Amino acid sequence: MVYNAVATLEQTIHSVINQDFEDFEFIIIDGGSSDGTIEIIKKYEDRITLWISEPDKGIYDAMNKGIIMAKGEYIYFINSGDTLIELPNESLFDSEASLIVFPVQLSSGKVCMPIIDNGIKTRNTLHHQGCFYKKCSELVFDLKFRVFSDFCLNQKMFKDGKEIKVFSSPIIAYHDLGGISNDRKYSREIFAVVKQNFGIHYQFFSWLYFKKQGFIKRLNNLID
Repeated sequence: MVYNAVATLEQTIHSVINQDFEDFEFIIIDGGSSDGTIEIIKKYEDRITLWISEPDKGIYDAMNKGIIMAKGEYIYFINSGDTLIELPNESLFDSEASLIVFPVQLSSGKVCMPIIDNGIKTRNTLHHQGCFYKKCSELVFDLKFRVFSDFCLNQKMFKDGKEIKVFSSPIIAYHDLGGISNDRKYSREIFAVVKQNFGIHYQFFSWLYFKKQGFIKRLNNLID
């Protein structure tokens, strides 16, 4: 998924096409870029399975388009600016699992390890860039949420009892924290997601969790 990202797209494309494993589709959904992004896509057209460029309603609209176009059993999403480190061994995939998740390294240096437990009711414990979704009719991102629809989908899958498998290795991708999902002005959307899936009580618990995390961060900054 890309839109006007001429400065970062090429590194992302390189990280995909340079994988040793080649049995995958590479689909690019562009939102109608006008900054030279299309020229970069055309440069690598022979290594891309399919690409389109047209206006959309945001990143999750683009992701939904990708789901429709994909023919593989599992679907992985990577945004321009992120780097695919490696694709997991095919033997780790289970045809019964609806979601398979691996660790992701952030540009801050932190490694996000996937966790699947009741904590997902208050916060996203499955990082977007580490998720492989099994293609099915229920794999649709809710366009109501502009930034955290992947969190909403992960919560819904957990609530519905879908099989979710997590692995402690390998680290799948490098994620640039400069994206919109790290903009604090959208943080309230997290609570809206929690309320939709688990109700107002868990929405309050989610608010308490992030308040506590904010306090701990401020305290550590004072100590440092």
